[in-house]
Amino acid sequence: MKNTAGIIIIFLLLGFVHTSFAQGVDSLFQQARSCAFNGEREKAREILNRILVTSPGYSDVRILLGRTYSWDGKRNEARAEFNKVFAYDSTNAEAWSALADVELWDDKPEASLSAAENGLRFKPGNKELTVKRIKALIDMKRCGEVDQEIRKLRQTDSTCAECEALKRSAFNACADKTFSVGSNIDFFSKIYDPAIYNYIQIGYRAPKNTVIFRINQSSRFNKTGFQPELDLYPSIGKKMYGYINYGFTIYDLFPRHRLGLELYRSLPKSFEASLGLRYLSFTSSEVFIYTGSLTKYIGNFALIGRVYITPDTRSFSRSGSINVRRYFSDADTYIGLIFSAGLSPDNRALLTTSGLGTGDDRNLYFFKSQRAGLTLSKTFHVKHVILFNLDYTNQEFEFTRKEYVDIYGVSLTYRLRFK
Repeated sequence: MKNTAGIIIIFLLLGFVHTSFAQGVDSLFQQARSCAFNGEREKAREILNRILVTSPGYSDVRILLGRTYSWDGKRNEARAEFNKVFAYDSTNAEAWSALADVELWDDKPEASLSAAENGLRFKPGNKELTVKRIKALIDMKRCGEVDQEIRKLRQTDSTCAECEALKRSAFNACADKTFSVGSNIDFFSKIYDPAIYNYIQIGYRAPKNTVIFRINQSSRFNKTGFQPELDLYPSIGKKMYGYINYGFTIYDLFPRHRLGLELYRSLPKSFEASLGLRYLSFTSSEVFIYTGSLTKYIGNFALIGRVYITPDTRSFSRSGSINVRRYFSDADTYIGLIFSAGLSPDNRALLTTSGLGTGDDRNLYFFKSQRAGLTLSKTFHVKHVILFNLDYTNQEFEFTRKEYVDIYGVSLTYRLRFK
């Protein structure tokens, strides 16, 4: 009897120790979760690794550890943790879901799709994995499959909270055509009548290139002119793309030939830089303008700086701008402020001094000028974009240098996006 009582006491003590240990581990795990979701990820990882020393098979702990790595951009470390989970539990849906996130964030949609589908093999119908699968298909622009999968998801979940966002993302990824019309009018404080610039354009986005064809129309100085123009944005690898522009006209209100070349490169820490050239050929002159830009993305903000350098026989002209944008629900919904000094060759509303009697259109780019502008852009019902712009320019007067004319500009653009 004494032996039996002793054995019972030992089992009770072991059970108590096990329960206390489990409670201690769970308490530490909750502490780690709190740290992880409050931005203290280094502290969270320290706690999680302490737990794994004594409980290496605690899947939830290892998955959270992997997620903290993925949130900090440490994709390989995250993959390693999820693979350790699969080594002893290949059916873990949460681990497959976490891996699908990592691959998508690492710009590997094919691997993300594979992870989601592996998870669905073990957990058919799992909503979280189904949503991850659709996100990967969207990123791969497999548009027909995306529409079908969203319809299936709605059939199984009529209150699907994610479906509307998925539908918007799918349209943004798959709407490869655009049609735009825009108009700009400038009012001058003296001498000049209002100047009007209009354009109409169509665009097509292919997997490796975006093509835009535009027709410009300008009415100023009692003249009217037209200019067709072509823009190309070829993709050059994952981190680089180009800009090629060409326009031609027989009308004096535009350069006879205009050419733009620029190369853009993504840089670490959310920077993007570019270097390029603009060439404008007028009736009696031509001008080469060198340009470069630097963009920094900070959360929902973009800070864009650009400079233009125009060489002359004896000196050179400098102009530049700073553009600040605050984005909201998508890339076409934002508010922007721009401040610039000097004239930009990319401003289609002011392209040539024709009609002022200078005899040399390149003089325009040596005028002193300061500008401030406000831009409002908004997407409506996914397909429609309205862009409104107000700006004020204080520009050196052509007839008497060192005197200035005030220019008040307003423009409105409508863009339709469709598949």
